[in-house]
Amino acid sequence: MCDDVHDDYINRTALRHPRVDMYKNTELLRAWDEMLMKQAEEECHPADSVVRVQHPCDTGTCASSRRMDELHVGDLAESTPGVFEPIMTLTHRSKRKKTYLQLRTNKTTLNISPRHMLYVNGKSIRAQEANVFDTVNDGDRIEDITMVEMDGIYHPWSWSNKLVVDDVQTSYLKSNVNLLE
Repeated sequence: MCDDVHDDYINRTALRHPRVDMYKNTELLRAWDEMLMKQAEEECHPADSVVRVQHPCDTGTCASSRRMDELHVGDLAESTPGVFEPIMTLTHRSKRKKTYLQLRTNKTTLNISPRHMLYVNGKSIRAQEANVFDTVNDGDRIEDITMVEMDGIYHPWSWSNKLVVDDVQTSYLKSNVNLLE
């Protein structure tokens, strides 16, 4: 894990899931911490990747784009299209450079760590397993895959272990298990 882990990782009392009080269950907390540490070392996005965040506005509730380096614990980020969940922790928050896969589709470009999970052809796989002509989301075809070096190493976590990044559905767990269900 990078040296400059965000302090919010330690502050586990910031948010509580309505169905499970994981803070009182030390076995669950230990498993959660172990999973976070292991996967966060391999999975992240650059600083300029974008997530839609829900917030109050004059008309009630609005959603707008926010860069990874602008996210905070508690922000309501889009976890699946149209569904927003709180960011419960950020296990990476570094300005260092990192090499990412750049997946360009017919509609968007996603920059993602090779071992990060995303939904391709309806299944959750590692980004490095994606191929040109595979589809993400509801039919967006991957047209090009390259390696690029970019600024920033950011890894926000939601309750469902999913996040829509640069308009592409991503995940954190190979098995897509929601630890809190």
